[in-house]
Amino acid sequence: MKRVLGIYGSGGLGRCINERLPKAEPRFAEVVFIDDTVPEDIFRNRRRMSFASFCERYAPTEADVIIAQGEPALREDLYCRVKKAGYALATILSEGAFVSPYAHVGEGVFIFPGAAVEDNAVVEDDVCIADHAVVAHDVHIGKHVCVEAQSVVPGHVVVGEGAFIGIGALLRDRVRVGAHAVVAMGAVVMRDVPEAVEVMGNPARACRRIDTSQRVFAEYYHGTESGKE
Repeated sequence: MKRVLGIYGSGGLGRCINERLPKAEPRFAEVVFIDDTVPEDIFRNRRRMSFASFCERYAPTEADVIIAQGEPALREDLYCRVKKAGYALATILSEGAFVSPYAHVGEGVFIFPGAAVEDNAVVEDDVCIADHAVVAHDVHIGKHVCVEAQSVVPGHVVVGEGAFIGIGALLRDRVRVGAHAVVAMGAVVMRDVPEAVEVMGNPARACRRIDTSQRVFAEYYHGTESGKE
């Protein structure tokens, strides 16, 4: 029986995921948005509802969820909420994405067009890999990570849980990016990045400590917890 897919978040990332769902995706008879910040309505020709309403309408036996939230501090919270309610997370490869048959990709991973996950890479649960990003051979990506468009994560790099790799970032092979760290867009990372630190520049240098109890991108963020941008 075909299932229902709930895209958790109707902000920018949620809209992008909606547009890049494979046209021939056979698993889902219906796709809906989940957003706890707006009244129930029709959005992008799909039903949009709160997570509570989603749970009332669709049992875990008939529905899956994908997290559509780029804010690292919220991504893990939504993942835990969905898992606690008993729902599985869907892993979806966009048309034009490449994943090696020798890579391991976890639950709730969305891979955008042009992205590559290469031989012996490990991508854990609830990861978003954006357009034309490269996750090279023998890389390990932890849970709740966003790897943004056109970034390059080369061989044997380890990226810790909840980290964020910005647009166009370039990492040296074999470096380690700590949990909850942020690599800013365009940064060139030549050495290990400590946990809960943001780095930027070429070569990348630490610019601030990150309070993991707060939203990482709070100064840019105007919605509430479900991801409305």
